[in-house]
Amino acid sequence: MNTRLATALSVIILASGILTHAEDGYFLSMHQKGQLISYGRIQDDSGIWYDIWLCPGYVPPAKYSWQNVKASGSDFAEYAKEVKYKKLGSQSKSCLKWAFKSCLKGFIIQGSPKACKEYFSKAAERTQKRLFGWWLAYPWAFFESLVDTAFRTVVGTAGSASGVTAALAIVPSYHALDSAVCGIWHLCVQGTVVPVVGIAWNTVVTPPLTIFGQKPSPERVDGFWVVQLGKADSAVAAGYRSGELSAEDIANLARWVKAISAEAGQIRTEIRKAEAWRNAEQQRINREFKEKTASLRKKETDQVSFRIDQIRNSNELPQYECSRFVLDNTQIEQLKAHLRKEGMNDAAIQECVNLLYTYPPSKLYTEQDKTKPAQRDASNYDQKIDPLRQGIRVIEKSDSIDPVLK
Repeated sequence: MNTRLATALSVIILASGILTHAEDGYFLSMHQKGQLISYGRIQDDSGIWYDIWLCPGYVPPAKYSWQNVKASGSDFAEYAKEVKYKKLGSQSKSCLKWAFKSCLKGFIIQGSPKACKEYFSKAAERTQKRLFGWWLAYPWAFFESLVDTAFRTVVGTAGSASGVTAALAIVPSYHALDSAVCGIWHLCVQGTVVPVVGIAWNTVVTPPLTIFGQKPSPERVDGFWVVQLGKADSAVAAGYRSGELSAEDIANLARWVKAISAEAGQIRTEIRKAEAWRNAEQQRINREFKEKTASLRKKETDQVSFRIDQIRNSNELPQYECSRFVLDNTQIEQLKAHLRKEGMNDAAIQECVNLLYTYPPSKLYTEQDKTKPAQRDASNYDQKIDPLRQGIRVIEKSDSIDPVLK
């Protein structure tokens, strides 16, 4: 009995001390306690509001719940709006158009004959010129046509089937469920579970803090645990809501906008003019840069080609020949070491190496017929032919594949 009495007296004394300190300005006043419990925010004597991270309050979760309940109603209301079904029809139509026009008609029906015509046209040209191995031109064209047609048939059919499936099943299913899923989420999770958890947590954690928590001040703000609210946030905390303004407020707002416009409007116009000037200058510089570099590249090609012709037609040709040269690291490193011994610096050596990729010594051996430029690099084994490589190339060059993939 004596223990219980002592405990009760201790609580009374502690509460008296807290109330005394509250009146002295250390602990929260009764009004501030109510603010913390209700809103999770506290207003000090100077009118500044502070948001307490730990305390959600009761009013904010209730507002959050009501907002999501209204959002849920809007989600379910979409089923009664015409725009939902117009969107469904438009997307299904696009899928059907892609399935039949792009895949079936464009890629298979029109693409295959066009490709076959191209292959056999090349075969006829090679046969007419009696090129080396010309008797294989038509069998090779038949092989290319077969691979091309098989690829188009498989891919086009699969694409057409997927488009029809999307139009008749996937798109309608999505539009049948999306609003309901969003509505259930807003109603059950964000409108019920989240607010209930917040209210329960507020019931557990906030009452002790109202007893022992100190009055906030700007010096006791860390920007996370306790946040000092600006005027706009303070207005929300004080209960101001969005909506139509009063005649006085709208007049003040208009006066404010005109005052700012008088100071900043002309400057903003000058900024837009400066941006337009910058864009025009960038376009001019880019255009001049392209023209200049194109001219320099042509000049380089002409000068180097002229020098190559001089070497090719002179007695100095053996001094420049290197028939075993290939662009591999071993030979490049050998060349760098040799040029370094001759006194060239690393930057000049690297420039010489870069030029080798454009002008290898093989340029000396054959003079290109400018009317019939080479269509492949004869020194590159990857550009040689076999059925597998050509089959892959036929698939890669299918000119009607783009509409299917778009």
